[in-house]
Amino acid sequence: MTTELDREALFDIPDPYAASEWTDAVVPRVDELPPAPTRMQLRATRVLAVAVAAACDIALVMAMGLRGGKAGITPGVVLLGVGLPLLGAAGAVAVAQSSASRRNTVMGSIAIAYLVFTATALATRGPGSVSAEAMVRCMVVGAGLSAVPVLVSILCMRRAFATAIRSRSAAIGVASGLLAAAATRMHCGDDALLHVLLGHGAPVVVAMVATVAWGARRMRS
Repeated sequence: MTTELDREALFDIPDPYAASEWTDAVVPRVDELPPAPTRMQLRATRVLAVAVAAACDIALVMAMGLRGGKAGITPGVVLLGVGLPLLGAAGAVAVAQSSASRRNTVMGSIAIAYLVFTATALATRGPGSVSAEAMVRCMVVGAGLSAVPVLVSILCMRRAFATAIRSRSAAIGVASGLLAAAATRMHCGDDALLHVLLGHGAPVVVAMVATVAWGARRMRS
């Protein structure tokens, strides 16, 4: 056996890129993927999603009827009963988008929802009765109103988060529930403290749980 390099044998090495009957089987076909959306496109999509969810809730409230009677739509109800939940929803979205830890995200969202409902109930409390039937009715209405924001959030925030998926999706659920709570306040004329905290607050919890259960996996990037 010789240790000398046979230079002539180098020309006998087959060319792996040469055309042959195995070319199609060896080289896989790679389909062209569409370009990823830009950051501005993602922001525009999410703003449009918020607008669509708000428009749907407004249409549903108009179909069910606005609150009337002595309660009516007073400046206090508009500024605190509607405006403050919307501000809380914006805060919950900001918490979800922040780089806070998982525990801080959940606790921040719960704190926002609790403060919103306590403040609105105390500031705008007026005529009303603590009726279990009325509470259940508002829970059902609030759950229905929160279904649209939850669905829109899950569809439009797909692959939005890389870490702390469950806690951030919980914050998005809280925001969806607060949006529904603001719409519920425009429909319901019962301003009793317990009614607002339970009847209007329970759908926020439902929206949070639903978003975590069905949206966490889809929001993972």
